[in-house]
Amino acid sequence: MQFCILGRALGTREHLIVSDNNFSWTYEKPIGMLCLGEDSNKYSIDYAAKLFRFNVPNFASIPQASFFNKVGISLHEVHWQHALSDDVYQSIIRNVVKGAKHVAMTLEESCYGNMLQRRLKLLEDLDRARINRKRFNDCLRFENDATQLSNLKSFTPDDDGFAKKVMYDGTQTSTGRMNVADGPRILTLRKQHRAIVESTYDEGDIISVDYSSLEPRVALAMSGINPAGDLYEWIDNEVFGGKLGRSKAKILTLSIIYGMSLHTARSEYGDVSMKQKKELKELFSVDKITNDLLKQESLTNYFGRPIFPHSKEKVFNSFIQSTAVDTAVAGFHEVVDKLRAAGGCRSLFLIHDEIICDVPKSVSSDAKKIFNDGISISFQGEDISFPVAVERICG
Repeated sequence: MQFCILGRALGTREHLIVSDNNFSWTYEKPIGMLCLGEDSNKYSIDYAAKLFRFNVPNFASIPQASFFNKVGISLHEVHWQHALSDDVYQSIIRNVVKGAKHVAMTLEESCYGNMLQRRLKLLEDLDRARINRKRFNDCLRFENDATQLSNLKSFTPDDDGFAKKVMYDGTQTSTGRMNVADGPRILTLRKQHRAIVESTYDEGDIISVDYSSLEPRVALAMSGINPAGDLYEWIDNEVFGGKLGRSKAKILTLSIIYGMSLHTARSEYGDVSMKQKKELKELFSVDKITNDLLKQESLTNYFGRPIFPHSKEKVFNSFIQSTAVDTAVAGFHEVVDKLRAAGGCRSLFLIHDEIICDVPKSVSSDAKKIFNDGISISFQGEDISFPVAVERICG
């Protein structure tokens, strides 16, 4: 195993390369090597440490660090080998190397490295959105909710008419669902306010590509089941004899597979039998997936990402929700690739199971046809087609 600890993490001008038990120093930052000391949202030991919830020792935790913070000196600028005794400095370096090695090995053993790189590449490739000033000002003028006003202002365009690039963080939730760390707060913006975004193409469109019923389809995919057509109509017919209707079948399905009791289901949705609840849980392999996961030494989703359910009862929920997050990421790459091949695409925002893109008019016109067969992703060695809905937001 080989990795690098950047000089900024050590207080040195040189970078430390660790290769098994061998060490070497270099002034050149190695290209393509896993590093400690990177900026946020880079494929790095730093990001992996947050993902696995492991604290790599660093100089920020020692008493001397508070002095430099008080006098306004960045800890990355401190030459620690001159600020500390040799014994203390070398002891910290050994702990840093040990911690970094542990994270790098954990990432390698998890098999999540490839998916993590794909996720971070997707975020890196997001473009800044162009804002229609008239629509933006109209929304500000007529919006009365203080929270939504604040959300809108996060889209304030610069002199060139573009909002800041959105920055996401996928390490703060137990399942990997992303939050907006900086920039336009698209996740909490009213849907009708999305029309403030305009295309950079002549007569182009802003479109969204949104997975349909992603989480339950992921759960079924784990058992190789891939129903055609509307999922909840299929479940209504398979389990409830077509008597509930799509809307009630949807709510009841999600409630039961995520832990609702039969008593609550009956009080909320009427006469639901124990047999129907059992059939529904068997259809989604709830107990089998849960029991298999509880046998693992550490819990991960299907792709190897660590998950941290709050209780044993939440294991299935966390597994499916986290697997769905990475399934969406894998599919979004295909969305962008297909749209670019069709004539052009600027990916702008991710909204959980949905991606918003800026495309030429010709691509927008063909988008529904492009994704008519859904997005194909491999599960358990079988290609599963996940249906998506394409919607034109504005143009």
